[in-house]
Amino acid sequence: MIPMDPQDARINLQVRTILNSRYVDTSKVDYFTIKGTVYLRGPMKQLRGGRTVVMSEIDNIVENVSRITGVKDVINEMTLIELKKISEAAVREEAE
Repeated sequence: MIPMDPQDARINLQVRTILNSRYVDTSKVDYFTIKGTVYLRGPMKQLRGGRTVVMSEIDNIVENVSRITGVKDVINEMTLIELKKISEAAVREEAE
């Protein structure tokens, strides 16, 4: 295994802090940094508010991460899981 660049490791710690401070469920979001480029991937669930609030939170996360010293680029592949759609699908499956 190739050791992580110390600057990338420092950026990862700051990204984790940003993700943990938001009002959405980021527990399934993966993040890693390679040569100053931060990759954010995975689903986010609403905890409070609606779709607009979650989309705004995604924008805030990307903006805050891009401000970290040493970050050259942020690749955002985070997606929103809408709880209503999940529950409707589960109800349909149970009815079948």
